[in-house]
Amino acid sequence: MARWAQTYLRVAGISLLFATVAGHRTVTVARAAMPMEEQVTAAKTAADHEALAADYDRMSADAKTQAGEHRKMAKAYRTAGGPAVKQQLPEHCEGLARYYDGVAKEYAAMARAERELAKKVK
Repeated sequence: MARWAQTYLRVAGISLLFATVAGHRTVTVARAAMPMEEQVTAAKTAADHEALAADYDRMSADAKTQAGEHRKMAKAYRTAGGPAVKQQLPEHCEGLARYYDGVAKEYAAMARAERELAKKVK
């Protein structure tokens, strides 16, 4: 095969690869950029509901992380003592930790519900 033909095929193959990857990223980014209420309204397929469930799982995990951070902050404030304790900052942090625990549970419940919807659509 001629050298120019080999070069052409390599360039064409690489271009096709980049186009495929770029096209996939565009779809993923477009969905991620869609506001949540539009995602909920547009959810018609099992894949749509699974995607929402995954989003809710991520949000649940984020809330659990926040709860843990606030527990650490409460402990740090107690350890520091002094004015922070007098201002009841440990109690505020514990309250936020409980709040984020509740948020995590609600998002987990929403994820389970979306997975049930996905099963019904299949």
